[in-house]
Amino acid sequence: MRNYSNIIYAFAVGAAAGLIAGLLFAPYKGATIRQRLMNSSMHLADDIVEKAEEGMSAINELKEKYMNTLSHKGKGHHFHN
Repeated sequence: MRNYSNIIYAFAVGAAAGLIAGLLFAPYKGATIRQRLMNSSMHLADDIVEKAEEGMSAINELKEKYMNTLSHKGKGHHFHN
């Protein structure tokens, strides 16, 4: 879980840095830059939400597998190494 949080954080920071660098070097009027910033921010937020949902789905799948393993062990099924 912690690794996934680090990946999301790095993705967000990288996207924000790229956005800021792009705006600093863009030859556009203020209104155009603000509109582009708003659009980019909305896309970034959507990407972050999508990645978070994917992460939660993966966590839930692992939880289900773990719970099934515990359930089988509790019913007399033993796993050997």
